[in-house]
Amino acid sequence: MKLNKEYTYKITLLIFCLVILLEIIVCFLIYFNSYNIYEKILFNTFESSRRKTTQFTQNVNLYIGNVLVKFINYLKLITKHTFIFNGKKNSNKIDSIKKNSKIFFNNNL
Repeated sequence: MKLNKEYTYKITLLIFCLVILLEIIVCFLIYFNSYNIYEKILFNTFESSRRKTTQFTQNVNLYIGNVLVKFINYLKLITKHTFIFNGKKNSNKIDSIKKNSKIFFNNNL
């Protein structure tokens, strides 16, 4: 009986140690696998964020470029009309509007 008690104690202690060792091994496996999964998710998130930021900046640049071109074209048009109405000629030799034309008679300046 004494031998049976002694072996039972040793076997339970051995089983307990094996279970603890198995738990430690499982924890390490989960930790290393989860770190790889975390790295993949983090990389995908950064890549998606970089793509969307690049797309956003390209859209903003395109919008600002269009607004500036539109503004510059309006300024050129205003300049041409100013040259015409003031009777000045620029390098393209645009003929000025005569002061006695219908456009001046119909509008009170």
